[in-house]
Amino acid sequence: IWNGSGVFTRTDGGTWDGHWQEGEFVRGKMTFSDGKTLQGEWKNNVFTNGRMALANGSWYNGTFHQGKLFNGTAGILNNTGVLYQRVCEEGRFLSEQELRGRVQQAQKDSISPTQRSKRLVTKDIALRPDKLQKVNESTKTSKAHQRSQSDKPTVITFKNGNVYEGECVKMKMHGQGRLTTPNGSTWEGRFDSNKLVHGTVSFLDGTRLTGEFKEGKLWNGSGVMVLRDGNVYEGAIAEGKKRHGLGKITSADGRIQEGEFK
Repeated sequence: IWNGSGVFTRTDGGTWDGHWQEGEFVRGKMTFSDGKTLQGEWKNNVFTNGRMALANGSWYNGTFHQGKLFNGTAGILNNTGVLYQRVCEEGRFLSEQELRGRVQQAQKDSISPTQRSKRLVTKDIALRPDKLQKVNESTKTSKAHQRSQSDKPTVITFKNGNVYEGECVKMKMHGQGRLTTPNGSTWEGRFDSNKLVHGTVSFLDGTRLTGEFKEGKLWNGSGVMVLRDGNVYEGAIAEGKKRHGLGKITSADGRIQEGEFK
């Protein structure tokens, strides 16, 4: 496959299910014969973002470097069957003592961990791509400090596996950033109060949308969309309508329709 989506089955029984770009696998899921799976994004044929799951039940979520977790969280199953949840920063797993020390120091100084470090790991935050809900009261900052200073660029790894890298204000995604989910989708561009307002969203099925967003939907822009019937639309999108303007539809049987859609 040069450009497009599909499933490739290896001779050893492993599969690659996802999207190719110029002959390289860029998004999707790889399943290996030993039971290991990789789901997320690849660059130059190297796995960079997403989730790695092993046959023994261990898992790793976040960004990867040279095949290993670089920033993120992990659940590591030991020989006795106990699953330990760990936090990884720049290729190194933090100890429980380090994590406790960071929280205690942040509480002592009355400053959010986000404002003390470029990297924040929060276990008590639930996240949807368009909604961030803070539930850990210990991470609050003073209102005066929140008004006077924005948070620095941050890497936040959430307990559901979502990873946000970018600018934050008052514990919200605000400014330029990139959100990666365990299912392989990415939201990249300019965020405003936890919502992507302008940028690009990519999904495993090959759907890629670029432009202005409202309430989590592309409002004005262009994209490549894989439709429910298997057809693929490439072209303009206006005022939230999936097909509006000049575009092209390629059906599953290879037929092509080009023109202006309304």
